[in-house]
Amino acid sequence: MVVGSPVRVTGTVTPHPAGIQLTLQQRHGGGWLAIGDAQARPTGAFSFVARPQRVGIATYRVVTAQGTSFVGSSARVSVRVLHWVYVTSIPDFVYTVPTPGSGNLSTDPIVSNGVHYAHPISIDPGCYNQWGGNAWIDYILQRQYQVFAATVGLGDSAPAGSTATYTLIGAGKKLASGSLAVGSAKKLKVSVSGIYRLRVEVNVPDPTNAAGCGGSGSFTQVVFGDAELLGP
Repeated sequence: MVVGSPVRVTGTVTPHPAGIQLTLQQRHGGGWLAIGDAQARPTGAFSFVARPQRVGIATYRVVTAQGTSFVGSSARVSVRVLHWVYVTSIPDFVYTVPTPGSGNLSTDPIVSNGVHYAHPISIDPGCYNQWGGNAWIDYILQRQYQVFAATVGLGDSAPAGSTATYTLIGAGKKLASGSLAVGSAKKLKVSVSGIYRLRVEVNVPDPTNAAGCGGSGSFTQVVFGDAELLGP
C-alpha cells in the first residue's frame, strides 16, 4: 500500500452472536493500539478501513471489544507500506552516472514540453557518441521498488525537428519504450517489482555523431520529468 492510502480489513466472526462488538488494532511498539470499532453484521461479516501513516510494515488484527462476553482475536495481517520518492532524492542514486562514453546525465531543473520539472533525469548522448546515439544509465534497485513513474519528453532547448526514442530495461526484458518528437510528452508508470537493475536508455539519431559539439552547442536531451520510484 502507499502511505496514507486506505487499506480495508475484512473477515467473518464465527460463531457470530447478535450485536457482537469488534475493535481493529494496529501493532505499536510492544503492544496493540485500538484504531477503530465496529459491530459485526448479522452474518458475522465485518469491515474496517485503516490509513497507515508510516513507511514500513503495518500489522493489524481484529479482536472482540472490551466488555463483550465472547473473547477472541483474528490472525495478524501485515501490510507493506511504501511511498513515492523522487529518484534524484534517493541517497543511493545521487552519484549514479552513465557508463563512460554512454552519454551525459543531468538532474538540474529543466523545461520539457512547456512544463518546468524540478526533479528530472535528463539524458543526452553527448558529442561524438560511440554507440550510434545511444545513452543509458543503470539504477541498482535491489528489488526494493515496485513502480517507476515519470513524464518523458524532449527538453525545450532541443533543435527543431529533433526526435528520440526511450527504452526501460529490467531483468533482460523491455519494460517500456516509445518515440518522442519536439512538443510531445508521454506519461510512464512501469512496474519494476522484482527488478535488481533498471536501465534507462535513450537514442537520439545523429548521423555525424557530432551532436552539440558544433557551434550551436545544442544537445537533444530526453527528459524523464519528476521521475519517481514507489518503494521503502
